[in-house]
Amino acid sequence: LVQSQCGIQLRFLEEALQREGMTLGPLPASMRTSTLGGVLADPPPLAASPLSGSFIDSCIGVTVATAAGGLLETRVSPRSATGPDVAKLYLASSGALGVITDAVLRVQREPEAKLCRLISFEGRDQALQAASALLAAGLRPARLTVHMEAVAVSALAGEPGSHQAILATELEGPEALIGTWASQLDGLCRPFGGGELPQELADGYAREHLDPVPRSAPRSQAFLPFSVASGALSRLDAVLEEVLPGVPILRVCDQFTARGANLWLGWSEAEVAGEAERLEANLRLAAALTSAGLAPRRRRHTGPL
Repeated sequence: LVQSQCGIQLRFLEEALQREGMTLGPLPASMRTSTLGGVLADPPPLAASPLSGSFIDSCIGVTVATAAGGLLETRVSPRSATGPDVAKLYLASSGALGVITDAVLRVQREPEAKLCRLISFEGRDQALQAASALLAAGLRPARLTVHMEAVAVSALAGEPGSHQAILATELEGPEALIGTWASQLDGLCRPFGGGELPQELADGYAREHLDPVPRSAPRSQAFLPFSVASGALSRLDAVLEEVLPGVPILRVCDQFTARGANLWLGWSEAEVAGEAERLEANLRLAAALTSAGLAPRRRRHTGPL
């Protein structure tokens, strides 16, 4: 366990833990400049991993500055010994019930080895089917993302080619098992037409990968069940072509579970100017998801705090 005040940036907490051979877990680069308190109060979508689950689940105790002006400290002990887990009232609450000032987190040992793989597919349906298959087989990558369409794929593959989707995985664990997991990953992707991209591209992705749809850009999200993914994406294409013709829309899936994944829609921040235009763009993207039969997830904040 580690106890920390919540004003610290995650990158500094991670550096301190790594000196002791420990880590907070597989966090994306886009989260490392966030404060611990900010992530616990309003966790970004990428604060979740098939390997370690949601980041806030690692928090087992908090100290909160309440609206009454006092401090509330939850006990770090089994729930069965003390009743309900009061800390869960304040996690992901956006500070509505109080400000988290201190937290106790469950940390992990630094993995012996890490390996990133980029697998290209000729269609996005095949990429999503491969992601579903590897989760069903028990493989749990530290990070798992499917990038769709030419906008994102060209940037990763270096050229458009015939790639329509790329499945990006990052494996972490004992060095003796990384090779076995990589072979299992390749074997599960091959029946769906998956082909491995050069390792230098994967290594660059692991070093530089940021949030695929930046928080400052217009974006919307919805849960995409595997069972309806193909039809929903086809309907979404038709809707976007009608309401946003010519706009390069990003389509990215992350936060994979056994049932489906989180689907993100977004476009370049350069396509809009000003907060009002960005909010209008968010609404248009959410309306497109609704028209495709998907339920947009609620945005906690629709303007500056």
